[in-house]
Amino acid sequence: MILHLTRKVQNVNKIKVVAQPQTESNCYFNNWYVDIFSTGFKGKSALVFMHDMSRLPISIPGKSLQKAIPPFLEQLKLHLLNWGISNEEIENELTAANKIINAPTSNKSILGSINNIKLNAEYSLTYNYTDYGSIDWAKINLHMSVHLFSVKGKGHFWSDKIIREHYGLLEKPKKWG
Repeated sequence: MILHLTRKVQNVNKIKVVAQPQTESNCYFNNWYVDIFSTGFKGKSALVFMHDMSRLPISIPGKSLQKAIPPFLEQLKLHLLNWGISNEEIENELTAANKIINAPTSNKSILGSINNIKLNAEYSLTYNYTDYGSIDWAKINLHMSVHLFSVKGKGHFWSDKIIREHYGLLEKPKKWG
């Protein structure tokens, strides 16, 4: 799995990136962009992971990339289960995620989508929650997964629709608690 880190994530986590990452994975969820954003609560930040192809965003509380990887993979697994993707395909994706390569960002369109999500998340968090400890991150991620995106040359689309089409699933996702 390649994580394209913004300079802010690189600096906060003191991470060096590989300029030209090479990977042999043929998994769908191989490339993710990662940025950090303010939650609107003093001194509290979160990381947002965005899949390059589907624009699926997943937010994880905290600044540490190393600590965020396990909850990120758990949230990804919840999304895939929610969409009815088979356990075998999920295990293939998660197995491929065991080897992580840190790379610089290279796609300004994805960074624009991340900025859109960051703005919406900060507003939503401060509007819907009175304190940082009460934030329901699973609910936030579910809400963000059905966010409408606009990409130049591709029109408008929803992240969950792109993923369901990739896996040949036509039914809408189930809700989880």
